[in-house]
Amino acid sequence: MQKNIRPATRKQYTAEEKIRIVLEGLRQEMGALKEALAETVLENRLLKKACSGMAATRNEVSPTREA
Repeated sequence: MQKNIRPATRKQYTAEEKIRIVLEGLRQEMGALKEALAETVLENRLLKKACSGMAATRNEVSPTREA
């Protein structure tokens, strides 16, 4: 008896609705990828800045250690 009810109540999507749903999902994925990329770029910039600061500190410290 339940098998007869289910097909009648199941949502039927048109081709346009299916395309819209897929495109919406792709947009959400692209947004998430852009956020992740922005975070990675920011982390890389911060890491480079920290490393360059450490290198500058080493260059300042090494002449005093040798002397």
